[in-house]
Amino acid sequence: QKNRKVYTVEEPSVLEQRLRERQATFAQITDELATIQEVGTASPSLTYYEGTEGLKRLWRRIYRSGVKEYHMVTTGVGFLEYVKEPYLVKQIIGDRLKQKIFSYQLLPENRNTKNIVAHDAKEMRESRFLPASTELPATIILFGNEVAFITTRKENAMILVTSGDIAV
Repeated sequence: QKNRKVYTVEEPSVLEQRLRERQATFAQITDELATIQEVGTASPSLTYYEGTEGLKRLWRRIYRSGVKEYHMVTTGVGFLEYVKEPYLVKQIIGDRLKQKIFSYQLLPENRNTKNIVAHDAKEMRESRFLPASTELPATIILFGNEVAFITTRKENAMILVTSGDIAV
């Protein structure tokens, strides 16, 4: 009042409600903030992901990187150890299609991978077969200046290397 600040006492329950609302808002954007922070790293770095949530975060990072294509060497079915097929098709492939990101992949030739390759045209993907006897200990994804190594669910680990020299 008249060039003076006047403070009034607020009900503790009102303050508590405001705090809860701010915490809820923060909880909704925490994952996105972490992804933005990871993408913004300019110097060589390693990022470790683990489990199903780690796989989901890794894919979000790939799609938020701004790339228009990525290259992958995979077993073709390894991601199913982390997520169920509907999630793989609707989320991972669906998000890639929405963003018009093209995928190139190498995978061993077998019955399962032939079924995957049959959908290449509608899923914006080009696949090439490796010999059927090829055993892959991990999936490797190259995008931008980053390389992701995804192990089997038994090891439950994903390592992302950010380095222009390695990604070349």
